[in-house]
Amino acid sequence: MMEYTCKQCGRQFEDKPSRKRIYCSKACHDEAQSQKVEVQCYVCKKKIAVPPSKLKFEKHFCGNECRQTWLAEERSKELNVKGHSKGHKAPHLTRLNRERNPKLAVEPDAVIRGTYESKKHRRTMERIIGRKLKAYEDVHHINGIRNDNRPENLQIMNHSDHLKLHWQMAKERGVI
Repeated sequence: MMEYTCKQCGRQFEDKPSRKRIYCSKACHDEAQSQKVEVQCYVCKKKIAVPPSKLKFEKHFCGNECRQTWLAEERSKELNVKGHSKGHKAPHLTRLNRERNPKLAVEPDAVIRGTYESKKHRRTMERIIGRKLKAYEDVHHINGIRNDNRPENLQIMNHSDHLKLHWQMAKERGVI
């Protein structure tokens, strides 16, 4: 047992060294924590009161809005490092990935699907049904020709059903 002095009331008390207590009782701890210390918000510089236990942190925020503002700035500093590219523009890596994992791209033109040209069938279907497609809705080309955007060749499908259909078609063709 070791002898300690309470930070709040100054009373001497004994405890195990492993406990590392600085207060003799819960009452002293609670009283010490209720005495707030005034600090500045890291973002807006507004004065805020925090308990002494929070002084170990170097940044204090008056609310979640200020914390989110700071967090957004920090993340943009981490992500926008000079010399790093914004996005994946390495066709040789895409080709290498396709060779190593044939299930990655069942169809050979899978790499161009993110372009605006690849979305014409979605725009056509939206015009036909008179509303925007939901995120989980896919447009299936019945005859398999992606640039054949005639209304009779397009069909709206749930995303998971669309994937199942194309996996089944790929199995039948022997690709997978």
